[in-house]
Amino acid sequence: MEPKQHFRTVRSLDSAKDDRRTLLYDVVGARFFVTNVVDHNESYTLFDAWDHVQRHKVRLCLVSSLLTRRDPWMFYSLQRQCVVNARLDHPCIIRALPPTVRQGTLFFIEEYPHGSLLSCLIEKQRTDPHPSWVQCALKIIVSLCEVLQFAHRFTCHGFLHPREIYVQNAGDDEEVPIVRIGHFGLRATLQKVGKGLAGLTSDLTAYAAPEFLSGRALTPSADIYGLGALLYAMLTLQAPQGCFVRPSRLFPEIDASLDRILLKALEDDPAARYQSIEEFAEEVYPFCEARRPPRHGSAYPLRSERRGPLRKEHVRFRASVLAWILLVLINIALLVSILCVRFRAHHAKWSMVQDGHTHEELVEASMCSCTVEYFTPLRSKTPL
Repeated sequence: MEPKQHFRTVRSLDSAKDDRRTLLYDVVGARFFVTNVVDHNESYTLFDAWDHVQRHKVRLCLVSSLLTRRDPWMFYSLQRQCVVNARLDHPCIIRALPPTVRQGTLFFIEEYPHGSLLSCLIEKQRTDPHPSWVQCALKIIVSLCEVLQFAHRFTCHGFLHPREIYVQNAGDDEEVPIVRIGHFGLRATLQKVGKGLAGLTSDLTAYAAPEFLSGRALTPSADIYGLGALLYAMLTLQAPQGCFVRPSRLFPEIDASLDRILLKALEDDPAARYQSIEEFAEEVYPFCEARRPPRHGSAYPLRSERRGPLRKEHVRFRASVLAWILLVLINIALLVSILCVRFRAHHAKWSMVQDGHTHEELVEASMCSCTVEYFTPLRSKTPL
């Protein structure tokens, strides 16, 4: 897309008082060209963009400047959470670059997620049922448990819902579905100012834990509730709201023991739920054919295994930085050596002056030490 078209696209989104169109055109437009809008609400805007340097699609998330300018603490919290998310290095977590701030506006770049949205798969199952859907749902939950076990060492997601989970190989009976998830803790941070549910329908808000809706502090127990809500929606094909229906009553092929697991994970009291992802996973594993799935490769390799233009660019940048640092250190060493020579020369001169040497003797001593240019000629030939 040409820069002019990119500018018109962003300008048509925002009002005349919002400076996000100028920010995108000046900062991101030089490398990332917006193609379409994925999600737009009062808290953030999510774009599909094209990286013309690496030649692939990316996602651009732009946080509303109106939200961050009113609350500096919210700006700092979102920035800190984005930094944590950029450090999460797992094949099933959507990669994100560290956040960038320009003119008081926060935005970050993440890799383009491949696969189908989990919400689309659930809707497809309603219209075109798949015979092995129950096993596929259990495999998806098992993969999510593996991802959350890793992520809970650093942060918690806070609000799992099917519009932020991407699945690959969902219809293949022989393959374990590859799950991709991102945006850890972002909606949980926005919920502290009442913006965590922005842009979501009532069906999606049903996946939120009670402590998320009430604004209480979130723990990994909120993700356990989210896993239970996702499993409930995949088994019953209904949103987890109102009076929960036992999945075994709707579909006889579902084991009745899963009802107990779901009801315990969906308890309103966090203390009554499973106390860890490991405990919940051990309850679900026996019902899944693929008990412990191996780690799956993502659309992009890990940061430590990356190659290509971005990796080469980083190597060149680091090499140039090291070269400049080495040059500065060499100059500092030369400066220190010159100062040491000057100090010794002036010390020797002062010693000779104290001993009563004449001007000719001082000049001769200066020439012998190759520092004659540092001495001030004396006009008198008499002893000083």
